[in-house]
Amino acid sequence: LADLRRVTAAALRRLVHATAGDAGTAATAIVDGLVRAGRLATTGDRVRDPGRGPARPAALDAAMDRLEAVLAVPAPPAFADAVARSGCPPEGVRALESSGRIVRLDADLAYAARAYAELEALALRLCDDGPLTPAAFRDATGTSRRYSLTILEDLDRRAVLRRTSAGHVRGPRAPVRTAAGR
Repeated sequence: LADLRRVTAAALRRLVHATAGDAGTAATAIVDGLVRAGRLATTGDRVRDPGRGPARPAALDAAMDRLEAVLAVPAPPAFADAVARSGCPPEGVRALESSGRIVRLDADLAYAARAYAELEALALRLCDDGPLTPAAFRDATGTSRRYSLTILEDLDRRAVLRRTSAGHVRGPRAPVRTAAGR
């Protein structure tokens, strides 16, 4: 709810050049009006589309957040251990996967989507200097060969990278580099 108010206030500041105070007051009135009119539903501080059914229980959201946090590192624990450590039930794991908040690379390795995006961006930056070897990627991430190889294999499979005899290079699905060269 606070994030929605903040984003709405920022949009108002851009669109109508309102002061921060005026935009904040207007954003609160807009969001609260949408809730009163039934166009938005809230459960505690969470906002949702009222047509999408009831919100998940707060305990499930908390467990999902914990699992995502455990997986937001370059070398996460084994997936089963991460799930057990976070206390996230199977429906939470399914919701995280289907919403794209976590990325499963194999049965025992998963990453928080943001952490994986950072690792992908790092691999692409390293490729800009020439073919990327698994050892160079391992050293840059501070992880082990297991992690670096699994990530590079996934990037190859998705054609973000392409494996060559000299190492991994940008693949056909790699983001286009900007005019600045990176």
